[in-house]
Amino acid sequence: MSFRVEFLALSRSHALRMLETYKASLPAPVFDFVAIGINNLPPQPRDHSQAVTVKAVGHLCSGGDYALSSAEIEVKATNVPD
Repeated sequence: MSFRVEFLALSRSHALRMLETYKASLPAPVFDFVAIGINNLPPQPRDHSQAVTVKAVGHLCSGGDYALSSAEIEVKATNVPD
């Protein structure tokens, strides 16, 4: 199964809501990994807002003799001064 998801969210909770909209197009292990990544982002400083960038691209194989899976998953927080 091939997948590609990229989005920018305005907060951690917004990122989790946006991730839910992609649930049907992501393999379950990738969805879970990204959700854990979002939940484990460090807290933002009090005087900054936090934008969350999510990128998940790759292909997961279900098995077989020559199965090859690859994925690039990035969950990154960017502090935005108020």
